[in-house]
Amino acid sequence: MAGQAIAIADGFPEAVIIAVEPDTADDFSRSLKSGKRITLKHPTSICDGLLSYEVGRHNWPILEKYVSEAVTVPDLQTRMAMNWLYRNHGLRAEPSGVISLAAALSGRANLEGQGDIVIIISGRNVDEDQFQKWIVDLPEWPDRK
Repeated sequence: MAGQAIAIADGFPEAVIIAVEPDTADDFSRSLKSGKRITLKHPTSICDGLLSYEVGRHNWPILEKYVSEAVTVPDLQTRMAMNWLYRNHGLRAEPSGVISLAAALSGRANLEGQGDIVIIISGRNVDEDQFQKWIVDLPEWPDRK
């Protein structure tokens, strides 16, 4: 997240950067709210690429400087976003790579009046069987374009 924040801020200094984390692995969100690095005892989530106990000491000052806010998303909404992306666009993405889309689709990230919006979706490194288990029997998002 720190590397992306630096790149975005360099190219688009007026950009509002919103971090997204699983609601059960929200070390950065808690840290941003408290103004100091917070350590989690046991973060859990299907977003295994986002499981950290605390924000790195070198990343913290970068994130604190460039990230405007942090929102959290439950795994169910991440799974729903994975399903939506797959069903509507034929794209398979791993949970950590689609959580930003989940924040947008669910409304957890308030994007009203933000102008141009960029959502980073990354990572196709997900086992096909596990992917299918995650997207089966989910409620559908309301109509989204």
